[in-house]
Amino acid sequence: MVENTTPTEDYVRLNKLIHSMEQQNVRYTDEPLITATFDFENSKTMPLENEDLMFFRIDRCYGDLCMGYNTLGKHWIEIAGGDEKERIDEVRIQKHLSSEGYMIFRPSFEEPFHLTDNFVNWYKKNTDEKLKLDMALGYIVVGKLVMPIEWNTVYCEHRAKWTAFLSKFKTITNVEQTFVDDNIVDILNESKMINEIN
Repeated sequence: MVENTTPTEDYVRLNKLIHSMEQQNVRYTDEPLITATFDFENSKTMPLENEDLMFFRIDRCYGDLCMGYNTLGKHWIEIAGGDEKERIDEVRIQKHLSSEGYMIFRPSFEEPFHLTDNFVNWYKKNTDEKLKLDMALGYIVVGKLVMPIEWNTVYCEHRAKWTAFLSKFKTITNVEQTFVDDNIVDILNESKMINEIN
């Protein structure tokens, strides 16, 4: 499948292809479903602390920046999403954080907490165990794309067009960090990132 690469590159490429295929199997919108991933050479991992578990979220939204879960195998949300009750004993709970991550560019579901609700119902139907915080349910959301307010809706034509445009690119070659010293409120008002503040 992948030729002339090191085993690490083979694994990473295969893993990305598997995730792409899984996303196609659960399509819920006609908009492109994009995930932009990043990692660092010699990336580090560290064990999850109890307080880290409070930052896990099952439902994610357009522009959410998430920490990579860096766990081989499927976690609870993936098992439940595929209704793989026969694989409950194979669930891999996230035990550590890594310096990899991704940003998602796909709309939310119409109902708030759609995936959370589906997971809780599926879990109660398929196991007698109680839900616990240390199950590390979902993903750690650490940031958010700054975008116009109306993009936070389920349906947004401008967001869909921008996402379709973004879908034509395969690699991000450079990311620049910009610091703004001017009046932030005026800049956000002008760019329609917030409702006007008087």
